[in-house]
Amino acid sequence: MVPGLAWPGMPSANGQALLSLLYQIEENQWLPVSELIDRQRRQRKELFTAALRSVPFYRDQNCYHIDPDDPDAWSNLPVIPRPALQQEFELLLNHALPPAHGEATDYSTSGSTGRPVTVRISTLAKMVSAAFSIRGHLWHRRDLNGRLASIHIDRGNQAPYPDGVQQESWGWPTAELYKTGPASLLSINTPLDQQAEWLQRQNPHYLLSTPSNLLRLSEYCAKHELPLPALRDVSTVSEVVSDELREQIKEVWDVPVIDTYSTKETGSIAVQCPHGDHYHVMSEGVFLEVLNSQGLHCAPGETGRVVLTRLHNFAMPLIRYEIGDYAEVGEPCRCGRNQLVLKKILGRVRNMLVLPDGSFHWPSFRRRQFTNLIPVRQHQFVQTSSDIIEVRLVVDRPVTVAEEQQLSNLFNERLPFHFQFNFIYTDEIPRHSTGKFEDFYSEIA
Repeated sequence: MVPGLAWPGMPSANGQALLSLLYQIEENQWLPVSELIDRQRRQRKELFTAALRSVPFYRDQNCYHIDPDDPDAWSNLPVIPRPALQQEFELLLNHALPPAHGEATDYSTSGSTGRPVTVRISTLAKMVSAAFSIRGHLWHRRDLNGRLASIHIDRGNQAPYPDGVQQESWGWPTAELYKTGPASLLSINTPLDQQAEWLQRQNPHYLLSTPSNLLRLSEYCAKHELPLPALRDVSTVSEVVSDELREQIKEVWDVPVIDTYSTKETGSIAVQCPHGDHYHVMSEGVFLEVLNSQGLHCAPGETGRVVLTRLHNFAMPLIRYEIGDYAEVGEPCRCGRNQLVLKKILGRVRNMLVLPDGSFHWPSFRRRQFTNLIPVRQHQFVQTSSDIIEVRLVVDRPVTVAEEQQLSNLFNERLPFHFQFNFIYTDEIPRHSTGKFEDFYSEIA
């Protein structure tokens, strides 16, 4: 970016800020746990002090008695549920944002559950999250000169088949620091046969899409013997990654699935470890709590609801924000990184099956097992009552009553209660306008 400077390179002002953040977070990942906790505590205190001073919501909650240096006292702060963010948007805004934090921009979440929210994010907070994106590339040793192909939501219908959108670089934030290879985007609403043909032409080194789309796409490529010889890894966004998807991508394309956990409200939350399928929390940017039904922190092996504090977004401080997800806490990682470990990200409350006794269960129907019985192109399970699950199917031929009974028996083998399954056949099960797709949700959860 400097005329006359051919080598070594010097990036733009934004690039220099990113490099500064990246250098520090890559050093911090090896710090002792006690030091990481202390640095988080210092940043939490800065955020909390600013919120008390300038954000009406926290003044109204009478939080002045809370000592942010006391971890037990911090747990007494109110948890902000998602509906509160919808209802209290104006009260959560900070109209005294420090100038050095840059401009603040409003973003709306996808609203795939029918309840979109709007959040205001500062330039500083976006920069911190961008550094985590680049960290993911470094952790997984991606060759940034490779070709990146994305099949994702196409707002404005700018990336239709047959060509999609072709770009010279991977775009923000990676291209702010590095000379990258080309990138291409295709709308996720493109039919599978056209997606596969487009991918054959792109022959990418890296592929990015949603788990539900990748599951169907890899099945199609396997059935029609369409290899991707240059492919090195598959990245996933927006939806929960299943063990079944990881197994299938490895079998079909012989590459790993690399997942990143993020939300619009809180930015990057966790990045998959380069040595396993578990996740390291981005502790330099978020303070993450996994809480059980009593509001206590979960131990390794326990599952609870995810509560987050984004440490650098002073434009709209979300302190102890309950994003609606559930996760399982993992053991400390042998790789030496000392951030909190999440073993699994399980999804939202609406993705849990409600048993007749009121308890919850995470269902797994193992798509491959039932697609071996009938030719299913698309499926969705919807719990409509305490003992009934509706099975929505797109099939290549009519399904017999005997086959439906076989499927019901197969499904019930994986569940702790014997449900009634009602089968409905349709020509297409549409995605949400955001590009997301839920293969199971409960209307009563």
